[in-house]
Amino acid sequence: MGKLTLDPSGIQRQSMADPTLLELETAMLKKELVTGRFIEMQNDSRGLEYTRCMIRYKTKNIVVPVSQMGIDFDKKSQEGYSENEWVRRTQIANAMLGAEVDVIIKAMEEDDFGNMMVIGSRTEAMRKKRSMYFFAERPIFREDIDEIEVRVISTAMQSIRVEAFGVEKIIKMNELSWKWMIDVREQFSVGDVIWVKVKDIKIDRENRTVDMTLSHKDLLPDTASAAIDKLEAGKDCCVGTVTGITEGTYWPIFINLDNDANIVCYGSRIADTAMRGDKVKVAVTFIDYKRKSANGIVVGIIDRNSI
Repeated sequence: MGKLTLDPSGIQRQSMADPTLLELETAMLKKELVTGRFIEMQNDSRGLEYTRCMIRYKTKNIVVPVSQMGIDFDKKSQEGYSENEWVRRTQIANAMLGAEVDVIIKAMEEDDFGNMMVIGSRTEAMRKKRSMYFFAERPIFREDIDEIEVRVISTAMQSIRVEAFGVEKIIKMNELSWKWMIDVREQFSVGDVIWVKVKDIKIDRENRTVDMTLSHKDLLPDTASAAIDKLEAGKDCCVGTVTGITEGTYWPIFINLDNDANIVCYGSRIADTAMRGDKVKVAVTFIDYKRKSANGIVVGIIDRNSI
């Protein structure tokens, strides 16, 4: 004799008194998105491809295999990441710890100790969100929308990775702030929700892919350009912080002045070399007011804070 469940999917309802488990069971049956916090990674002796990611939802953990974390990357080499695919996936996942993520509940089953284990997929959640926002008959994302909220899911010294409705994008430092920064992590953290400007979007309905160009600084006052207007070449001597040095050489170096202006220095009047993080004194030698750019020369090191 066979059995017929109330749900057409054939999934039997669990006899559970825990309200959170009941919520997750309902979400599984309805294939609804569940939002939780990525709190932990658990390694497996079988290899990195079996790493489990724990997503906390209220009082319960949702187990998401690292293969189902929706981690995509360019097949070309990326600075700071190993060439091994699974090492890179776990490195990226580790950088996402603390992020708010969506999952689809795939199964609920008892583990070896008789505890209910909830298994989810972020990959399917991302796919469902892209479908809802961009590919549905009446998509939520309309053509007239140019400002959106995004989640910060990982950070690096010069960029952040954000998730916008199932699409992940990297926003570099020059699109995060008008003034140059040493480390964007001083301003942005995993788990933040920020507003960004959609500068460009390409929706490929045939391949069901979405590409965006996003900017946070375009929603902020341009204090750097305003500060340039207050400088005068050949007269001003200003204090600032070295935010960057040209790779392979010490010149030019990039400095954010204390008045918020950005300036590029191509030389120095001192024997010592300024490094990233140092507080320096700069003589302004040239200003292009139209392009809002300035050049200068380092004339002194006030404080060593090299990074």
